[in-house]
Amino acid sequence: MPRKSPYVIDLTEDERSHLQRSASCYTLPYWEVIRAKIVLFAAEGRENEEIGRRLDLPRETVSEWRKRFFL
Repeated sequence: MPRKSPYVIDLTEDERSHLQRSASCYTLPYWEVIRAKIVLFAAEGRENEEIGRRLDLPRETVSEWRKRFFL
């Protein structure tokens, strides 16, 4: 069983607004949209495994991007 991520994402209003625009944009590259969605789901408090299931990604990929955004 995977452990809970130590990287808790807390977004400012500007960050959240920017990520929401990116996540819903049809003209951005796919990877930018997915990364924005990962961070938004993480900021909602969702676990990496759940985010991975929702976005059809490996848990490890979600964990990597959560960590990169946190740092």
